[in-house]
Amino acid sequence: MLSLDKAYELVNNKYKDHNPKRLEHILGVAKMAKKLAKIYGVDEEKAELAGLMHDYIKYESKEEMKALINEEDIYDCTICDVLLHSYASANVYLTLGGEDSDIYNAIRNHVFGRLNMSKLEEIILISDYTEENRE
Repeated sequence: MLSLDKAYELVNNKYKDHNPKRLEHILGVAKMAKKLAKIYGVDEEKAELAGLMHDYIKYESKEEMKALINEEDIYDCTICDVLLHSYASANVYLTLGGEDSDIYNAIRNHVFGRLNMSKLEEIILISDYTEENRE
């Protein structure tokens, strides 16, 4: 199972040196997600973990992202390639030991959302746009 501590370690190692602004954004999303989760009665640790993982693959090449998703998802991403990183990040969450389907869906759907979203999905989408480092 992917722990919160391990997710912090992975994100810090990935972005600390080569993209500190992205790290700042990711940490801001995790912080905002935890805050909103407390307000709306959602598991704060799940929200924080989804916030940490939501952009995990954001700066990999399109080819690397496509290698992490299935053909149907690749088709969706040809229509809107900004979805690549969210779909790929959700799948990486699973490969790293993540087991929670709500966290998976929150990562996967954080760009545009979807119909009938869970509270956690809504929190991650909103946190991505409202975290303290956004202009």
